[in-house]
Amino acid sequence: MQVLVRLDGETPAAPALSSLERQLRGDSAFRGVEIRALSGPPEPGAMNGTVDALMVAVSAASGGLGVSIVQALAGWLRTRRHSFTVKVSHGERTLELSVEAAKDPAKVMEVARLLAEMLEPPAS
Repeated sequence: MQVLVRLDGETPAAPALSSLERQLRGDSAFRGVEIRALSGPPEPGAMNGTVDALMVAVSAASGGLGVSIVQALAGWLRTRRHSFTVKVSHGERTLELSVEAAKDPAKVMEVARLLAEMLEPPAS
């Protein structure tokens, strides 16, 4: 199961995504979790595309990891000088967390709850 993390903001996303990737890799909650930078199409005249998303691989039984992802994203957003909105997608569903929302613990917990629900395996 994969969760995609994208950034929307006033500044180029690639350097910010690299910063976010380093933070996630350094967080003990993500030990053993595959985190991969995904590149978009190259700009005209460029040989390689720039990083435009992070893929976080989660197991079907990792609802707690959804909470960890949102808490890590909120902590990272609170340290940004520029305004970003983080978009977390799984399948057709997407959740957003803005810098302003990251400062509100109730909003962070609501997004974490929604992501954990998204990551729950379908009932059989």
